[in-house]
Amino acid sequence: MAGKKQTLLTVKMDADLKQQTETELRNLGLSYQTAITLFSQAIVKDGRLPFETPSDFFESEHNQVVVKSIIDDLIQCQKKSSSSLSQSQN
Repeated sequence: MAGKKQTLLTVKMDADLKQQTETELRNLGLSYQTAITLFSQAIVKDGRLPFETPSDFFESEHNQVVVKSIIDDLIQCQKKSSSSLSQSQN
């Protein structure tokens, strides 16, 4: 990836899950950064998650709340971005 522009990714997750994942990744000889990069590359290459999910994953009430929250946040960011753009053009 030399020469490519990089960005910082910040993720909130369960602390125990993070620790367990770091342990497993270390056992595999991988860093979290490398694992996330591989995960992202697989999604881009195949156009889907690189593993199967339960068929009702997006149908659960909790996951619908999470997805709605993410969509609402994206809409708010888009509105702020559009507002800033139109103010800078004036």
